[in-house]
Amino acid sequence: MTSMVILFLLITSVFANVREIDPALTGAGIQKMKSPHLAIVPERSQGKLLISIGGTGSKTSESLNPMKWATEEGYFSLAVDYPNQVISTVCQKSTERACFDRYRREIVFGQDVSPLLNVDAQNSIMNRIVKLVEWLGKNDPVWKVFINGSELRWDLVTLIGHSQGAGHIAFISKFYPVKKVIMTGGPHDYFPGSGPAPWVTIPGRTLSQNLYSFLHWRDFFGTETPVGSSRALMKGQATVLEEIDTWIPAGSNAQIYITDHPENDPHNSLMNEEFRDVWKTLLAK
Repeated sequence: MTSMVILFLLITSVFANVREIDPALTGAGIQKMKSPHLAIVPERSQGKLLISIGGTGSKTSESLNPMKWATEEGYFSLAVDYPNQVISTVCQKSTERACFDRYRREIVFGQDVSPLLNVDAQNSIMNRIVKLVEWLGKNDPVWKVFINGSELRWDLVTLIGHSQGAGHIAFISKFYPVKKVIMTGGPHDYFPGSGPAPWVTIPGRTLSQNLYSFLHWRDFFGTETPVGSSRALMKGQATVLEEIDTWIPAGSNAQIYITDHPENDPHNSLMNEEFRDVWKTLLAK
């Protein structure tokens, strides 16, 4: 059997083990927005949980590549469906500096604070995550390790988020001691010429050295806002930024990685197969 056939069978096996969960089954008042939640159980567990939050208008299936790579590293993996139809950059031209803060708070916690949104507590990201893990624990005991009562075991959780989702996971990391945060194509909570949104610079419960960004130089959103936001979330101007191709050099101590690898759609390319080695390194850090 050739190596290519073996690789194909391994990839097919991982995707065949993807479980689809109707969000409406997980809790009262929770609605399916664009797609089912997705869950994968690894063959050899390392006791770690990956939770993926996609970008504007995305479906959970767009997270399958990093979920697959995480599962190979022993992670349990989830992709969470959530209300993502309003793009985060809507706040960049706002005269109200709290616009981004209110935008994040309503989507993440379901608090009625943003006139741009209509997200209730039941359909907030946090409620949807907790109810999904609770539901999985009731239906398959292997998931119970990741929740204690109604609280997630954040010390076991790695959050990944793309574009709009990058900002959501960074916002969550301000309130919970997350093991690791990997942001791609964002966040964009930054006012060009005047700096990051207020929430970006408040002290957080996740260690700043456990935050990472993966960006593309040719992103149609530009790089000023995600680099500026990432630096503010991490260690300011002291944050190490490294230019890469499709892998991260051994021994790298950077937290922000930027590629210029040729892509038809640079913004949405960062979860593509060619960046597998980047993801493998970030997941292992």
